Amino acid sequence: MKSSYKTINYLLFTIILLLSGCSTTKQTPVSSQTSSTEHQAVLNQLSNWQFKGKLAFISPKERQSANVLWQVKDHEVEKLSLSTFLGINILEIEQSNNTYVIQADGEEHQGKNLAVLIWQLTGITLPVEALSHWVKGSPYLPGDKLTYQTPANFPNMLTSDFNQRQWQVKYRQFKSVNNVMLPHKVDITQGELTIKLQINRWET
Repeated sequence: MKSSYKTINYLLFTIILLLSGCSTTKQTPVSSQTSSTEHQAVLNQLSNWQFKGKLAFISPKERQSANVLWQVKDHEVEKLSLSTFLGINILEIEQSNNTYVIQADGEEHQGKNLAVLIWQLTGITLPVEALSHWVKGSPYLPGDKLTYQTPANFPNMLTSDFNQRQWQVKYRQFKSVNNVMLPHKVDITQGELTIKLQINRWET
């Protein structure tokens, strides 16, 4: 099954960010009293969350941008939608009864395994399970490498050799959400692909 080039691009950067409610965010001074171990323990407990934001997809051939809504339940994608800045829906993924449904370009696609479904539609293998951890600032695999900001002890860079491809996640800004420091500006790169994510509102 083939999709248009535009759909492939949007699927690509959407799932990479596979990453709203009443929670408020504020800039919080960094604290040297919070250890990286304590921070990671708190992040690991966040298995249900959602956020709204904006993203940009940048490749050598083109640059695209969209609004994004991402909802995760028990570390799995429950809903992910992209829309234009005029509110026009571009793509939507929903999970129901252990089945993923993707709506894109006026077509519906279903599958039990989201990573496999994305590969069938785009020919691209993406670490969809890992991304719901990475966007919070948490490693997914034991081999994921995290470096930390000083003196805040919050993640600065995550590097992962997932499926023999190197992924880099750069954390550019953290803010406090319900007393938990969460990323609000994130850059994700793999090869010539760059994804810039600006998170406006978290709900945990």
